[in-house]
Order: sequence, then C-alpha cells, then structure tokens
Amino acid sequence: MSEDEVEVENQPEDHAPETQGTPLWAKAMVVVALLFLVVGFSMKADAKVVEPSQGGSVATEGVLSTNTLVAGGQNPDVWDGSEGAQAESGGLSDYSPFFIKSGFSFLVLFFVGMAARMFFKIGGLFVGVLALVLIGMNELGWIVVHWDVMSDQWDSVAGKIVDQADGLKTFITGSLPAAGAGSVGLFAGFKKG
Repeated sequence: MSEDEVEVENQPEDHAPETQGTPLWAKAMVVVALLFLVVGFSMKADAKVVEPSQGGSVATEGVLSTNTLVAGGQNPDVWDGSEGAQAESGGLSDYSPFFIKSGFSFLVLFFVGMAARMFFKIGGLFVGVLALVLIGMNELGWIVVHWDVMSDQWDSVAGKIVDQADGLKTFITGSLPAAGAGSVGLFAGFKKG
C-alpha cells in the first residue's frame, strides 16, 4: 500500500451531522400535558352530578351537562335554576380545571412556539437572500437602493412587531388559563421549531 492509500483509510468518513429531533425533555413535557388533559377530563367525567329535577337528593355518576364543563369560576355547589345538572363539590373533580387548563395552555403555546421559530427561520433566510441580491444589484449599478428609506420603513415594521409581541404577551397572561404552563410550552415549542 502506498502512503496516499493509508491517509485515505485513516481519515474520518464525511457524514452529514445527524439532525436532532425534538429533545427528550420537550417530548416528556408534551406527554405530561396530554396526560394532564386526560386526567382532567377523566376527573370531570367521573364527577358526581346532582339532578336539579330531584331537588339535589340523588347523585348520578358520569352524567355531565355543558354547564358543569364550562362553569368557569362558578360555585358548583349552587344550582342557579338553569337547565342541566351541577357537579357536587368536594371530590377530585375540584382539581380537574387545574389539569385541563395547564395541559391545554402548554399544548397551545408549544405549537405557537414551534410556528414562531419556523417563521423566524424562513423569514430570516428570505430577508438575508433579498438583502444579498439588493446589495449585489446596487454594486453592479443595475438598481439604486435608497438605504435611508429602507431604514425608516424597517423601523416602522419593527414597531409593529413589538406591538404584536405585546398582544401575544396579553394573550398568554390574560386569555390562557394557565400562563405558567403556557410559558413553558412556548419556550419548549420555540426550542423545538
């Protein structure tokens, strides 16, 4: 064997780096969020429900009305005369809103984070290629780029983006029921995307 052949044999093979999928911790968080939803809805479904037509004396299991599932903030002990049954208080069903809200908030913002990161990747690539094309065409004299006008317009767009980010912050803290779980979901989704 010649020396050239030995050098070729000793060189590491060129392999493309393995693409990393979703990190294990993010997968675990998604599984936990899904489990929270399942547990929360299971607790809600197993709640003892008092039928209003029977004056609250008989409880049936597994019967829920729309009022019991969406009774956000209402006291389930008090029947206000509306149609449907109300769940009795004091069981595991009292904890079901926590599980449902936490799981739902995490999953929603996980996917929002993934979408945002993909948008930034694609948008950054597009803006970078466009900037290179404009610089090249400007240097060749094919076009005249008014950089001061572009700077002013970019400042206007950046201000609108900041306003939209404030809207997302308001959505996370006000509209989603569990902002803490949602924030973790946004972070995990952004890391994934």
